[in-house]
Amino acid sequence: MILPGHVAAAVLVSRRFGLDLRVAVLAGLVPDLVDKFVFYILHASRWTRVPAHSLLALVVSALGVALAGRQRHGDWRWGLSWLGGYSAHLLCDIMPGEGALPWLWPFYSYDDYVSPGIPWFLGGGPVPWLTLVTEALLVAIALIVETRRKRRLHAR
Repeated sequence: MILPGHVAAAVLVSRRFGLDLRVAVLAGLVPDLVDKFVFYILHASRWTRVPAHSLLALVVSALGVALAGRQRHGDWRWGLSWLGGYSAHLLCDIMPGEGALPWLWPFYSYDDYVSPGIPWFLGGGPVPWLTLVTEALLVAIALIVETRRKRRLHAR
């Protein structure tokens, strides 16, 4: 899944569970920001899903954000929001057509997984049509939810 779908998923999770929208959306983007940087810029990985698409990254980052939120605001809401947005990202990336995730990295080797040197939308592989259609539906649902929410708020 690409950017619009990850944002939509984080928005939907945030609205459904009453989470901090800003934190959830940021968390929904972080796995790709980290892993794409590590792969395309640093050339430190052979796969665009290591290290941030792992359970270790999810847990460590959620704990860090939770502690920061606890220190700054006196509650754990940032941590829950981070956990929601990050988890939504990972769930979107395990859809059929997207492939596997390195859940157990660094405790298990994922050396057999190799990403092409360029993304599919620049000619680096086949177009993931199922994922794109699903993503479009997810974005449409998020837009409907947000539109209805804004109408309710303005009606008050």
